[in-house]
Amino acid sequence: MLSSPQKFAANVLLFNASARNSGNTVTILKAIKEGIESVGKTAEIVHLDKLKFSGCQGCLQCKRPNAPASCIIRDDATKYIDQLKNVDAFVIGSPVYFGNLTGPFYSFYQRALYCHFNYCAEKRSKLTRPVKTGLVYTCGAPQNAFENMYAPQFQHNKDYHEMVFKGKCQVLVNPFQLLAKDVSKLWIPSDPTELKKKWFAEHQEGVLKQAFDMGVSLASE
Repeated sequence: MLSSPQKFAANVLLFNASARNSGNTVTILKAIKEGIESVGKTAEIVHLDKLKFSGCQGCLQCKRPNAPASCIIRDDATKYIDQLKNVDAFVIGSPVYFGNLTGPFYSFYQRALYCHFNYCAEKRSKLTRPVKTGLVYTCGAPQNAFENMYAPQFQHNKDYHEMVFKGKCQVLVNPFQLLAKDVSKLWIPSDPTELKKKWFAEHQEGVLKQAFDMGVSLASE
């Protein structure tokens, strides 16, 4: 039995930090969802861009003595942040833009982690049990470029997830993606569109299999 309370609709929450609800990032999240559901568990995809919420305000209310593991800000993100300590796992997926992740990613990520974090060397986390986490990165750069340029930069995201949520954080990269399904109407002469199409035909099925397997792992003991 997984440990998340039955009062929540989903065992695993999947957060889409892309502005697109049917783009490359969501494609991977849907495959993860299928993996979760294949073992009889439930998952919900949450589109952060559709929520009305702010980033951390630096109010420090979550750092008062005996403050609960929750964020005092009341907005559309609050109910999801409050659920993180009770679900079995959660994943945040984001496109990579100019070497960084999206605004919604950082706004949610910083609030979600900070209210569960302690400034205490002996007890860095407020959680009483581990929660598995995952990070999905979608980008137009090829795999080797991601590993050389972006992976070292994003390593701290994984490290902080594991420190604060006390469980393993899995990372999945969806590289060399087209800007859109139909790029014929775009003026992007330096984009290696044909090479991306070839890569997609040869490798995308494997990436989706990785995502499915990630979902199975997140939903399993």
